[in-house]
Amino acid sequence: MSASFPQDVRWGDPQVALSLPQAYPRQEGLSCGETNARSVIESFGLSFERPTRPGWKVRLFGYSLLRDLRSLMESHGLSAPIRSAASVNAPARLDVLRSHLRKGYPIVIAIGNGHLRRGRYVPAARVLLGHYLTLYGFEDASETFFVYDSYLDGEPEGPLPAGNETRTYAETLRDWRGPFYYPLIGRRHAYMPVSPRTEETLN
Repeated sequence: MSASFPQDVRWGDPQVALSLPQAYPRQEGLSCGETNARSVIESFGLSFERPTRPGWKVRLFGYSLLRDLRSLMESHGLSAPIRSAASVNAPARLDVLRSHLRKGYPIVIAIGNGHLRRGRYVPAARVLLGHYLTLYGFEDASETFFVYDSYLDGEPEGPLPAGNETRTYAETLRDWRGPFYYPLIGRRHAYMPVSPRTEETLN
C-alpha cells in the first residue's frame, strides 16, 4: 500500500505513506516532539491544535516524553501506541518498521541525534542527544528510509518520494539505539506506529 508520486530515477520501487504532510518545517528550539507530532497529524489531513491546558511536564519540557507525545496524537483521533523493539535482533527491528510503513502509515522512533546539520554526522552527539524521527517510507533495493528530521535546515539533494532526508537501514539501526541514558528510562528502540483509531483493532 503506497501513495503515488512523480518518479525519480534514483528510486526504483519506494513504498511511502498514503498521505504526506504539505511541508517539513525545522523545529524551534527543542520542540522535536511537538514538531514531529504536528507533521504526522497534518499528514492525516487533520488540523493541528495545541492543547490549551497542557500538564506541567509539557510546560517545562515540551513533548519530550513518549506518553505526552502519545496523548497529543490521541487528542487528534489517532492511535499511537508506545512499543519497543529492544528484545528482537536487527533484521526483526527493520521488519517492525517496514511492516507498519507497508500499511501506508508513518512511524515515529526515538533516536540519538548525531546529524547536527545536513551532510555532517557527529558520533559523540548521538550518544548525548535524544531526538524524534518520523519515517514516511522506505525502499528495499537501496536499503533506505525516507524520513522527516525536524532538526535539519535546508533542502535535500534532489526530490524525495517522502520526507526531507534519507537514512540507510544501517544508519537507522545505529541511531535507534539512542543516547546513553535511553536504557535507563526504557526508551531504547522505542517506536510509535501511528494510524487512524479505526485501524487499532487491525494492528
